[in-house]
Amino acid sequence: MEPQQLAALLGTEVDTGFAAALSRLGASGALVVDTIRTRVGAVPDETTDQVDWSTIPWLADVTMTPRSPLPASVATDPDLPNDPADVRGHLAALPVSAIRGVGTAWATRLRSWGISQIGDLADADPSALMDLAERRIPALVVLIARARRALAPWPLDLPAGNGRSLAALATSRPERGDVSGFILREHCMGLLAVLDLDVAGEVSVP
Repeated sequence: MEPQQLAALLGTEVDTGFAAALSRLGASGALVVDTIRTRVGAVPDETTDQVDWSTIPWLADVTMTPRSPLPASVATDPDLPNDPADVRGHLAALPVSAIRGVGTAWATRLRSWGISQIGDLADADPSALMDLAERRIPALVVLIARARRALAPWPLDLPAGNGRSLAALATSRPERGDVSGFILREHCMGLLAVLDLDVAGEVSVP
């Protein structure tokens, strides 16, 4: 069988959605074709002397294997959260500038105090920083409160975010009766209130 014929057979047998997904995977280089096996899909009519092979269905099995290592565009980024609850750890590792209200001046000031990540800011003791912050202590307390809100535990049994950003989830419209969906939206709204908007638009929830 010619390659063109095999391609035509595959195109008629594979579901449209699966074919599209397979095409994307093939284009990414994540999978490579290992073997192709074709076989007759029906026994020819033995009552006739001449077999019209154009009327005989053919089947094709394609075995594809993942390329190792995966291309960079396909490989999982270890720094990205793989579970909704992991978003909390991801946020803790972000620089303090990811907190709303922390501009260049505050980021520089906090780094000079040994506070460079959101996790550091959330763990900071305001009373221990009073002498350093002086008249800025009220503003510092606000920033610490925002950092602690950003790292608040995620409610249990929330639905998956399906890769949508915190900002998108915070402005979503769950279906009526979707209680867990509303809880997820409320939690993301709280995060949207304390995070830089650009950061909230970039951090995705699995």
